Amino acid sequence: MLPLDGLKVVAIEQAVAAPFASSRLADAGAQVTKIERPEGDFARGYDAVARGQSSYFVWLNRGKDSVTLDLGSDAGEARLAELLGQADVLIQNLKPGALARLGFDPDRLARDYPRLITCSISGFGETGPMADAKAYDLLIQAESGLCSITGGPNEPARVGVSVVDALSDWLELRIWRDGKEHIARFERGDTVRHLEVVGDAEGRKGTEVRFLASTDTFSDLDYSFKTLENRLRELAFLNSGVRIILTDDRHSEQQRSEMFYEGGVREFVKYIDRHKHPMIPDPIYITGEKDGITVEVAMWWNDSYNEMVLPFTNNI
Repeated sequence: MLPLDGLKVVAIEQAVAAPFASSRLADAGAQVTKIERPEGDFARGYDAVARGQSSYFVWLNRGKDSVTLDLGSDAGEARLAELLGQADVLIQNLKPGALARLGFDPDRLARDYPRLITCSISGFGETGPMADAKAYDLLIQAESGLCSITGGPNEPARVGVSVVDALSDWLELRIWRDGKEHIARFERGDTVRHLEVVGDAEGRKGTEVRFLASTDTFSDLDYSFKTLENRLRELAFLNSGVRIILTDDRHSEQQRSEMFYEGGVREFVKYIDRHKHPMIPDPIYITGEKDGITVEVAMWWNDSYNEMVLPFTNNI
């Protein structure tokens, strides 16, 4: 018997924030019905490493029922109204005002479903000058200034995970830039040490990230060095000329891997196709730049075949 057994939750959600919230209810025993658009939650396309499914999607939507609804249609609106009539909780993270435009404004929810508990998740809250602004983890990182202090000296980049949506117990940043060493520290979403200069960089450039994942989010904190190495190798390929060093000091003998590739995506496709037979001698490579933004595309045909079917019901 779990604490929330018997509780019915309708979740109109996508990406990370609302799916993360409703997954905690599902873990506690609630029956969560996830509403997906006909194209599916776009988190389904983040990767395909969980037995052909997106690791993000499986992590955030385990234990839920999934229903595909076109909420812009009369049939979709009627079905949602039926589900809400049976629900105890509604969670949604649509863009501001979207649920009201679909016919389910706060007045209707309060009138037609007086016992329904409603949770709306937005990036900037429901009042204030940015209440109507769309939000996504990367946008919040940009608004907060975090993007400006990550990556190398010439190409700032976002943090590699959605730290705004699912925060660590603590995360510490050390940045060597403009000849100075900077430090900042965050604990469970709160800034406990604002970005400050602590000394000279002494010729160093780049970023060091140290963190401890939250036990409220992850039940297993036994990090796999090989998994981290593979992910960071992808970043090294996709950030040509950036050196990434991964060290693991948990054991008596340190594990260390240094990754540095100058060929960019062209060398990356060679790496991922290294065990396949190419149909052409070299990858097709296209690059272009506009308004200071560079785009690279690399393609290499091989004799392999892969078929992926994306169902709209999560049966994990």
